[in-house]
Formats: sequence, C-alpha cells, structure tokens
Amino acid sequence: MFLFFLVHTGNKKLLTPQPRLRTGFFSELEASELPPGVMAEACTPAGVAKYGKPLGLDAKLKVDLIVIGSVAVNPKTGARLGKGEGFAELEYGMLRHMGAIDDSTLVVTSVHDKQLVDDIPTEKLKAHDVPVDVICTPTHIIHTNTTIPKPKGIYWELLSPEKLGQILVLRQLKKQIEEQTGTKLPTGPSEKLPPTAQRKPMRQSIVYERTGNEPCIFVWNLDISTTWRDLRDHASKEGAEVVRVNIFRKGNSRPMARILFKEGTEIENLVNALDKSELRGSMIRAKVNSVPTDGKS
Repeated sequence: MFLFFLVHTGNKKLLTPQPRLRTGFFSELEASELPPGVMAEACTPAGVAKYGKPLGLDAKLKVDLIVIGSVAVNPKTGARLGKGEGFAELEYGMLRHMGAIDDSTLVVTSVHDKQLVDDIPTEKLKAHDVPVDVICTPTHIIHTNTTIPKPKGIYWELLSPEKLGQILVLRQLKKQIEEQTGTKLPTGPSEKLPPTAQRKPMRQSIVYERTGNEPCIFVWNLDISTTWRDLRDHASKEGAEVVRVNIFRKGNSRPMARILFKEGTEIENLVNALDKSELRGSMIRAKVNSVPTDGKS
C-alpha cells in the first residue's frame, strides 16, 4: 500500500527490481504514463512486468527513498537481516555505483512488531549489509538514527562466482568496469546458495488478449532486458496485430519468445521483416513454426 500511495500521488516514480535480477535491472512506473484504471494492478509484480519501463545500469537516476524488505530488524541500531540471498544488497550496491543514491538516501523497511529484535550484533555485519533509517510497523514509525556505515557500492571481493553466475546484469557491469579500467576485478569464495536462490527461472508468459488459433513465429537472440511490450511494439511496426507474447528464458542464455498474431496475418512477410532487425541493440532472429534449442542464431 505504501508503494501504491507513492505512485498514486502522481508526483513520484516507482522503481522496482526485476525478480532476482534475472531478466534485467529495474522497472519504472509513473502514474502519468499508465492507462486509466490500472493503478492497483500496476503495483503488483505481474503489473510491473506488464506496464513497467525496463531500466539498465546506464539509466540516469536520482532515488529519493529506498524501501527494503527485512526478516528482522533492530530498532535501536538499524541493523537488519534479510533472507540471506543478498539481492537487496546487490540492488543497493548497483544504485550506489550508478550515483543514484548516497549516504543521505533514506532506507525504510516495513515489518510486523514481532520482527523487531535486539540481538543482531553490529560487529558481525559485513560491508555490503544495508542498515535502515526508518522502520514502519502496524503500530510505530521508528527512526533508528543508525550509525552503521552504508555500503559504498558493490564489494566484488565478497561476491561469489555462484551469485555472479545468477545475475547477467551484474556480469555485464563487471565486464564493463574491467574493460574501462584494464583491471580484473576480484571475486569472493565459492558458496552454496540457499534453496530459494537455486530455483530455476520460470517461463514468462504474458497474455494481454486471446483469440482463436493464431499464427505464430519464434524470435531469439533477444537482449536480456527485452520485455513482451518491446516485442509487441516491434512487431506492430510492421503492420501486424499481436494478440499474445510468451517469453522463454533458459539459464543464462538469451531469452526467446513466441509471438502470436491475428488470424489472417501474412506470417512469411512478417518473418522476413523481423529477421535480422534490431531490437534493444541486438540483432534478433525470427522463424516460423520452430524454435532453436540453444537460443543461438
């Protein structure tokens, strides 16, 4: 409800990380750009995927406030515990690297009163752990006046190869920094990721209209940040009416998609127009009635 309020005021943009950073970095929602009557839907995870504008690490951002999840938090020190997967810390570190936030940016968490604890030792916190400035519970708003230092960026020496292997946008950033500086960044020791972090990526299937037996094509070699809306708009430029988009992601390979069109669409002409066209800086490939098994052109 808090995030819904921020967007509903019309004066703020909502940035939300893409789930586990698998498909990109952040998505942006702005009330003035949303269709009428979709505000509540747009503030759900599915709604963000449907209506959000994808942002990359090159976006020019200035973030006023961060809302971070917590499993437990100490109201006296601002020390917090998350799920142990480290995604919130990575999101914070990347925003810090971009210059979108600094030490003065408020970090807020919302928890139940029973999640307030006094036994999180500050001396055991690591450099990448994010403390909170404000705690919102059903009964209190607590200003922690934390003195715990906030992370200054991404601590590559603490980032395991397993975690790095999960997040394409982070690998892209690492490669970019190494190419710019001519210096290889360190990596941390190997780790066994928690069970929740080992979940396989789910197929993304976004349906915004359904009809009968629609002709379809498969496209691949897509940029990791490509959304169903990108594909719909790209195909629509060729005069085709898109009725359904399914995006498939397999491990760390580039995503593929199936695009269904209105019955009667001249599919061969459409494939010829889309194949080797550019979308989000990537030359995509297109084919009728078949899909490559390795996601490569």
